[in-house]
Amino acid sequence: MNKFFATLLALALIFTLCAGALAEVVPQATPDSKEVAEADEWLYEEDVLMAEENFDLDLFDDVAQEDADMWDDEDNQVEDTLMSAMEVYSWFVLYPLDVDYDKPNAAGDRYQVLDERFNTMDALRDMVSQYFSDDIVEDLFSMGVYTEEDGYLYTTDEGRQMDVHIGETEFELTEETGEEKVYTVTVNYWGEEDNSVEVLTYVQQLIDGQWKFTQFPFYW
Repeated sequence: MNKFFATLLALALIFTLCAGALAEVVPQATPDSKEVAEADEWLYEEDVLMAEENFDLDLFDDVAQEDADMWDDEDNQVEDTLMSAMEVYSWFVLYPLDVDYDKPNAAGDRYQVLDERFNTMDALRDMVSQYFSDDIVEDLFSMGVYTEEDGYLYTTDEGRQMDVHIGETEFELTEETGEEKVYTVTVNYWGEEDNSVEVLTYVQQLIDGQWKFTQFPFYW
């Protein structure tokens, strides 16, 4: 009987020792608060990285920039359209085309136009007609700034300077239909004492498949 109890006691001791050894080897099933915090932080970082990989965080910035570029392009197109026409109009009322002083006409009071693209009156008229209606074209050529002699275009070297008081200028396409476009140009004039603002209206109509100005106030 004593031997039996001795055997049970020995087995209980062995079991206790094994349980203690296992407790040292196997980690606690319930992590402490520090481990939980570190795990949460790691999972949050993983979520952010996954979101950045699957969703472009700069998407809205890109869309906004594209919209801004589109508006800038439209504004530039309006300004380019009006300024190109102003340049052509200025050949008649501001300063003529450049001339070759080595090629005067027979009377010696005019010189041959330097730009070979406009070496005849018809060539110049074709160019001007790309921008303006027939009525405006006739008004410009009736000024007599250019003459054709022996198949060449001649003009004087006389002109005037652009208005030095012109300051900031704003261009806007205010109305548009399939047959007509209306532009508004706001011109700021800076004087020595007083400043002023002038609002001008330009009308462009579709004539024979081509946009041409039918109303064009020249302000240079």
